[in-house]
Amino acid sequence: MQACIYEAYGPPEVVKVREVATPTPKAGEVLVRVRAAAVTTADWRLRASAFPRLFWLPGRLWLGLFRPKRTILGMDFSGVVEAVGNGVSRFRAGDRIFGSASASRMGAHAEYLVVEEDGAVLPTPSCLTDEEAAASPSSIASIRSSASSTPTGTSKAATSVGR
Repeated sequence: MQACIYEAYGPPEVVKVREVATPTPKAGEVLVRVRAAAVTTADWRLRASAFPRLFWLPGRLWLGLFRPKRTILGMDFSGVVEAVGNGVSRFRAGDRIFGSASASRMGAHAEYLVVEEDGAVLPTPSCLTDEEAAASPSSIASIRSSASSTPTGTSKAATSVGR
């Protein structure tokens, strides 16, 4: 598969399109063929290692002291489920989904991405295009996290919007 990778911190020119191995979903994971992905402020901060002064060292220890540990950026995405790992019950091949990959994995700036079934991932509403869905996953975390505290008879979306 093709992916936008960066192997050094720096300006946008450090990002290159390269051929890399397609990930394989493990138990509880979903393989997504990415149709759209957002480039966010987080992506440029991580690529450039542009952290506030007090966070530079912790940020570099997390990402890689001398070069990036995870070379594919991108968290917000939309796409279609290609395959599922053992035990996955929420999604099946062909489902349109959107969400946000975990900050510890990233990887949405590629043709394929593996995400956790119970992560910040939801079915894409039919009223959204892939581009619109990829641009809106920041609200997913609040929708998913409110599931356990949603009052009886109230929709998760309504609870999230009311916050």
